[in-house]
Amino acid sequence: MKTVAERLIAVAGQSAEMEAWISRQLYAGQKPSQILAELGQGGFDRACATLANVHTRLALASAFTFALAFVSVAVGLR
Repeated sequence: MKTVAERLIAVAGQSAEMEAWISRQLYAGQKPSQILAELGQGGFDRACATLANVHTRLALASAFTFALAFVSVAVGLR
């Protein structure tokens, strides 16, 4: 049977994002057992959704900036 630390290390090894999220939880003062419990209760899904949301916002901002450049050129040609 793995210890709590070994299980947390295994989860952190899944991705750099997960490792960063776990590190932030540890720096915030959460115990490893609390972090594992949160991961078991959808904490991992919540962390992934947060990361996906950041990527979505970045994609929308990039698309808006790209479209704005074309609108600016079109208005300037009038």
